[in-house]
Amino acid sequence: MHSMATLAHDEYLQVVGDFLAHWALVDAALAPGVGLSVQGGIYRPGMISLEAELRGNRTALRGKEQAGRIASADLGQKRATLARWLVIFNETVRVWWRDRVESGRLPSVPSETAAVEHQMAAVREALALWTRLNAGPPPGGVPLPLLIGPAPGLDRAGMAALLAGVITARDAAESAGWDAGLLRAEREVTEARLRAVLSSYDGAVFTRMGSTSPLARTVPRYSPLPGHTPGAVALAGAWEAESNAAKLEWDASTDPALLHYEIRACPGRTYGGKRERVVQKVAIDAARIALVPQDRAAVSYKVYVVLRSGNERGSKAATVLRPQ
Repeated sequence: MHSMATLAHDEYLQVVGDFLAHWALVDAALAPGVGLSVQGGIYRPGMISLEAELRGNRTALRGKEQAGRIASADLGQKRATLARWLVIFNETVRVWWRDRVESGRLPSVPSETAAVEHQMAAVREALALWTRLNAGPPPGGVPLPLLIGPAPGLDRAGMAALLAGVITARDAAESAGWDAGLLRAEREVTEARLRAVLSSYDGAVFTRMGSTSPLARTVPRYSPLPGHTPGAVALAGAWEAESNAAKLEWDASTDPALLHYEIRACPGRTYGGKRERVVQKVAIDAARIALVPQDRAAVSYKVYVVLRSGNERGSKAATVLRPQ
């Protein structure tokens, strides 16, 4: 009986497809109407249902991840616009209210990588100050209510609208992230049920078909072939503004059984194995550098060395920050 190895999320459908094809041959070899069942009383149609469930989850998860990327990109653009206007507001007040107490009450402009809540708090401070400025008295040469920036200018209501847009975009990004997290949890449940079927399948075939049956000797594999585990490569990542992408570079693996490299990613500054997804495969004879489009402000990457046996090992994670 094969030992159960951890499959990558992207491998499940291929492996399940191999088992379903083999299962059809087993059912055909048995007496008519008497199909093979595995532990838990699951027949081939039950496996097909689990496959459909996983396939639907995969489609929905990709949709939510795409929605999250779009929402994150929209949030980044809105935050950048709001940050520019906050700087203009501060500069305007420093110039025209320099001799008044209001110039000492300007909010700090958060950095590009600061949490969105910090930016929102700073803008709320600016809006409160703006209300006071509009109440007068005005400094010489500045009509009230205050307009900032080049004509036609931005008024307080315009700044408040920009803040509302950031809040809406933030909520959309968080909602998509929450939905994606729920779908990942559902995927874990479905994959666990599939692993239970796979782990008992070959024993069921052996019991029903006998050790001399060709079908008992051709059960598909769901674990790597025996062999060594490759060494990890060292990965470096940085943002390349010219290509608007994450630039990843790593040293070459010297393993003679190398099949290819896989670039996998997780959103955010922390790499979590359950959230990783394959974003690109790189051939062994290609340059060991890759440009990966990146919608999120922060994405963590690993490069996996994958052998012909299926054994693999990932590098240490490298986080790439995209300027906002």
